[in-house]
Amino acid sequence: MTGRYYPGDLPDRPRIGLALSGGGARGLAHIGVMQTLQTAGIAIDALSGTSMGAIVAGLFAAGVDFQDIDPVVNQLLGCTPETFLTRGGTLAGRVQGLLRSVSYLKNNLVGLGSESGACLEEELRRCVGQRHIEQTSLPLALTATDIRTGELAVLTRGPLARAMHASAALPGVFTPVSWGERLLCDGGIISNVPVRAAKGLGVDLVLAVDACSPPPKTVPKNGLGVLLQANHICAHKLKEFELGQADLTVTVELPASIQLFDFDESTRIIEAGRAAAVNSLDKIREVVGQITPFVT
Repeated sequence: MTGRYYPGDLPDRPRIGLALSGGGARGLAHIGVMQTLQTAGIAIDALSGTSMGAIVAGLFAAGVDFQDIDPVVNQLLGCTPETFLTRGGTLAGRVQGLLRSVSYLKNNLVGLGSESGACLEEELRRCVGQRHIEQTSLPLALTATDIRTGELAVLTRGPLARAMHASAALPGVFTPVSWGERLLCDGGIISNVPVRAAKGLGVDLVLAVDACSPPPKTVPKNGLGVLLQANHICAHKLKEFELGQADLTVTVELPASIQLFDFDESTRIIEAGRAAAVNSLDKIREVVGQITPFVT
């Protein structure tokens, strides 16, 4: 991997920034994309990430070996929160889901969430140590949402593990994360594909990777379904706006049935990321070849 860029330290090729989307379990596809880009010799010079994309970006920028990533993934999946959204196809699974839903409602009616995220942050710290964002080998920007002000927080300094946790703090599941005077939660609320954050890292072009689930095409059966679908449509429109600012988008094709907490599908999801990247390699090389590096 390349190091950080300073004045006078410019490559003779375009600097590539990668913007990794959120998407919960679907965001594990970014691992497959990164593995393929490494194998193909396509250097990444800067990274931005939201939610699961922030976790993958942070691990990569911290130097975690993505060709031997399975043990790390397994450790992190051990911190997957048990919510009523977690899939359970058997009778026992559905009963457990019902029990979790009761606990979920209790924790969100009288508290700020059902999980503090302490387990997740501790595991992330095991992976990246006490490293700060500004100490990573690549320029890195992780996005979160300030729940007090509604503003996008682009984190480029501070404790890396905590920043990854904050970016992935899904509302209603994880409690918000204190960051100085800010109270942060999932960056996907405002910027689920952080193209603008990647552009702010001084790159010549931005490659976006979209692993988000598409809005459902079905007609909602109740008021809650209407509310959830409306929120999904809004997020999709925001995503389309940001993707329009990227130089190229790699879209990971996954069944709409794979949702936020389907981490049991991790192998399938990562393989889908590899396939999407392989199918995009020619186009990536073409776009890179058309860009003239910016020289001051």
